[in-house]
Amino acid sequence: MADTITLKPTDVYTITIGLVDASGAVVPVPAGDVFSATSSSPAIAATIGTDANGNPALIVNALTLPDANTMGMTVTISDSAGDVADTLTVDYPVPPAPDDITLAVPAAVVSTQPEPTAPGP
Repeated sequence: MADTITLKPTDVYTITIGLVDASGAVVPVPAGDVFSATSSSPAIAATIGTDANGNPALIVNALTLPDANTMGMTVTISDSAGDVADTLTVDYPVPPAPDDITLAVPAAVVSTQPEPTAPGP
């Protein structure tokens, strides 16, 4: 199953790992089955941990700030039982740049001051 997540620099995804049998039903992970995760990019970490219920889980988080090359990265999850591996696509977009400074000149309020007495430069 090829799912996609969009990662932000502060996100940590914990994604429960399951097994699907030939009929498409989710089945329990057998005792002793060991999972591994491989990231296609040094910009993201992909490790195996557990979810809140103690089930095997993929943990994905950012290791660097995004750049133009951090879209469409992949994480491959495999197991010691030799089941068909799964791939997760990770998009890590560059955040929008800060807004440009602008002056609202047409809406400026003009007031008066005393006329300067010193000559100009």
